[in-house]
Amino acid sequence: MARSNVSRNDGTRAFQLAGTVADVLIEGNVVHVGPKQDIQMVIATQWDGWASDVRFRNNVFAVAGTVRYGHEVGRNGPDYLIEPGFGPATHIRFQGNRYLGRHIDPPQDEKGVMQPDYAPPEVDWAVPMFDPAKPDGFAAFMVRHRGWMERMLARELGAPVVPLEPMQTSFVEARR
Repeated sequence: MARSNVSRNDGTRAFQLAGTVADVLIEGNVVHVGPKQDIQMVIATQWDGWASDVRFRNNVFAVAGTVRYGHEVGRNGPDYLIEPGFGPATHIRFQGNRYLGRHIDPPQDEKGVMQPDYAPPEVDWAVPMFDPAKPDGFAAFMVRHRGWMERMLARELGAPVVPLEPMQTSFVEARR
């Protein structure tokens, strides 16, 4: 399961469905793709088998550049060559996702919302930074960073985030 994550301008692909992964729910995530990026949003690849029963539900794919969907048909060095559809991968389903911007060969999503005319809003992505030369400021940095993270997640996910209390574990449980 991948739920309530925020991705911003990450690499060459956002979701790679590889191997015999099965019965996966990808829900409530927000993926931002920058204006100069051309990436593979969802790609199914062969790795000792193909994925099956993967559900993408209520995600936001906010694309200022270009994204593509498909399955692996070959390689060019580290890059996958893809064709539309998810090929030998089975039961890859999309429901109620928002597709903002330019999506090449998007998946079928009967309850999805397509909005091709998308421009990213101006938002605060200035992550607080820690200066290791001033270790006494670490506690204050953690407070600033946590506050920034909670505001960013609430903005992106559309609801306040309530962090869970840390779980107490014994040394033996932590090693499992």
